[in-house]
Amino acid sequence: SSLSYTQIEHPGAVFPGLADEDRGWGVSVGVRRRLMERLEGELVVGARVWESAGAFPLARAALRYTTASALVLAGFVDSGDFLTRSDSVAAVEDGIQDTTTGLSAWRAFGTRFEGFAELQNSFLGDSNTRHAAGATLSWRPWPERAFRLHAGVGWLGYTRNSDPYYDPTSDLEGTLAATHTLSLHERLELELRGA
Repeated sequence: SSLSYTQIEHPGAVFPGLADEDRGWGVSVGVRRRLMERLEGELVVGARVWESAGAFPLARAALRYTTASALVLAGFVDSGDFLTRSDSVAAVEDGIQDTTTGLSAWRAFGTRFEGFAELQNSFLGDSNTRHAAGATLSWRPWPERAFRLHAGVGWLGYTRNSDPYYDPTSDLEGTLAATHTLSLHERLELELRGA
């Protein structure tokens, strides 16, 4: 289960009639179960309620399968407001619902390298469609430490134009990042990330 508080702001109202800031509270409960020896399922339901934009139901269903060669394949369906993938106050205030499906693969290559790749399709409440793909290679220079360096590439594209959010026909990005995980307590970790 999780509780969340989100505050979003945009300097100056860009769209008449839409708020330039909002606050939202979210709650969700979920269950994750091993369905078979190598198959795990997850189901999460909840809601996020915004002061100005109203309420959005949240739902997520996912399956993860680990092959005999330690390749982890996953698929998911995720539904909620369009904030997470758009970073747009206007998309939330306009009431745009997001339903995203995705497929991913993760695999370790020895003790120092791991790779991750993902494909996504998002079906939006304003009749737009978002497509995304990405891949990341991670390197652990010291296997005994929880420090990693990451290099990633991603592509994003939309089928139609929309004013409330960034909607490129094609956008390519590259990322270099470093992460380090510190164990603060038996059940508490702090992850530091710079990118």
